[in-house]
Amino acid sequence: MSFVQVKPTDDAYISKLNANVNFGSADVLFTGRFVQPNDSYRSLLKFNLTNAIPPGSSILNAYLKLFVYRKDSPDLVLSPQTVNVFTNQTDFFQNTVTWNNAPLIDPTIYSVDVTDADINNFISIDITNLVVDWINEVKPNNGITLVGIENIIDTIIGYLSEEWMGPTQRPFLNIEYDIVSPTGTTGATGATGATGDTGATGATGDTGATGATGDTGATGADLA
Repeated sequence: MSFVQVKPTDDAYISKLNANVNFGSADVLFTGRFVQPNDSYRSLLKFNLTNAIPPGSSILNAYLKLFVYRKDSPDLVLSPQTVNVFTNQTDFFQNTVTWNNAPLIDPTIYSVDVTDADINNFISIDITNLVVDWINEVKPNNGITLVGIENIIDTIIGYLSEEWMGPTQRPFLNIEYDIVSPTGTTGATGATGATGDTGATGATGDTGATGATGDTGATGADLA
């Protein structure tokens, strides 16, 4: 088993309240809603997976790792606080993406519940099938959008981005895989082996049945 950690090529948060503002240079990411109406936040991430693993390898799992530094509502006030993963229908770039020009998104089966215990720790979001499809080019790799709770105020969750000054707390994609070695060519046919010893004589078979009596011959001529 081997693994590789892939850092994002693009990551940025977008703000519904500041719908035309780009936050691609920020060192943090957000999901959820703040206190004002329409003050919702989402985060987009994209990873370049070209040659990330050896060709023909079997992917065992793939987890998105995010370091949580902020969670505005404690578990006693609101639980669970679920963050859902969506795929992007089109591409985006962190230095130009805004709420108004962000790609349309499609739901996936992937999500994570963020708790108080996750603050100042990494959370893991299983996105294995997405990564398999991206690497095998079954689906286009336009990255993902993280969407938190947007219908309740004070549900902001903050994460550290690729621009964060501490490299050990930046987001990454952890992929575990097995290297599948190709089947080798068939070897040359070996030399013919020596002739074996003659086997022992087999047992004598049973005596066959007596044949039928032949017809009586004709009487000879009288020579007297």
